[in-house]
Amino acid sequence: MADRIQIRRDTASNWTSVNPVLADGEIGLERDTSQFKIGNGTAPWSSLPYGGIQGPAASYGNIIGTLADQTDLQAALDAKSPLANPVFTGNVTLGGSLTETVLTLSTTLEALNPLDGTLQLHVLNGNTTYTDALLNGQAMTLMIDDGAGYTVTWPVLKWVNGGGFAPTLATAGYTVIVLWKVSTTLYGALVGDGS
Repeated sequence: MADRIQIRRDTASNWTSVNPVLADGEIGLERDTSQFKIGNGTAPWSSLPYGGIQGPAASYGNIIGTLADQTDLQAALDAKSPLANPVFTGNVTLGGSLTETVLTLSTTLEALNPLDGTLQLHVLNGNTTYTDALLNGQAMTLMIDDGAGYTVTWPVLKWVNGGGFAPTLATAGYTVIVLWKVSTTLYGALVGDGS
């Protein structure tokens, strides 16, 4: 084959300092990071998302490759809107801490849904019923403060400790419960009773 195709390439710092506008469909490669961007003919380099997103727009899609920081992830999500939950293929290594939103529940009828946050707090203000909104492979931690001695009605689940029975909620401090779903079975375990 006599033809050779070469991609426009430079270091990440040079791309950033020059900040060129890539032609529509033109690929720019960062030699030192192995990341790339694809031009649209109007946006400068700094406004383009990094490449490596696959999957139809209507699905959650996949993010493949190196995401150096939160900015890279946000750019990837913005480029594939309405992407709600990215699917990372292969191994994911975090070089720093993972900070998550903590959801505070407030009503007496609550859906246990890790999509709202996998760490949830609930100070009971009456007898409470929880419903199961977990999907296969999801998990969450629920911290319950029951200083007033209210009752809890749990969805159908298999308690893996405490003799297979739902725990008695502590009246001082938090009762900490971990919930997870495998296939269609919801599991629960008492982690701590607040004492």
